[in-house]
Amino acid sequence: MPHTESSDILHDNKKTILENILKMITLKKNITHTNLRVSNVYGIGIDYGFIGSLFNSLKSGSEVNIFKDQNIIRDYIHIDDVIFAVNELLEIDDARACLNVSTGIGNTIAQALEIFSQNGYKFEKRATSLNALIVKPVSILDCHNLSELIDWKPSNLSQVLNKLLAITK
Repeated sequence: MPHTESSDILHDNKKTILENILKMITLKKNITHTNLRVSNVYGIGIDYGFIGSLFNSLKSGSEVNIFKDQNIIRDYIHIDDVIFAVNELLEIDDARACLNVSTGIGNTIAQALEIFSQNGYKFEKRATSLNALIVKPVSILDCHNLSELIDWKPSNLSQVLNKLLAITK
């Protein structure tokens, strides 16, 4: 199930620890603050994360780390959607402790690789397999609260990747 902003599963997560520190600071300073939990961001010019590493490999020919278990599910969000959400939220006077900025849709590593493959890009010759020993098999954020505040229609991974890959050819 997608994790809500109040998900107990995230309590020992380093990002959640940072959120709690920021919450303490804002309470002491008596200011309003909303933590944004952002999914796995991708886009042109972003070379971190799984999708970013695939684009970086296309550009530079470098090796790319791919988990052996390609059924690991992540919620990938395009940078333009993140920018849209932040801009919209800046215009709203609604103090929430935390908001998920995500698509709410899970995609497997295999699905992402298939999109690249359908566009003529294969990574078999430059892939390094990693064992996913301490990786959560599924990580999707629920964006219901965000969609209550703004007109939230995040882009579909397949559509955006197909457009980005057409540009890189």
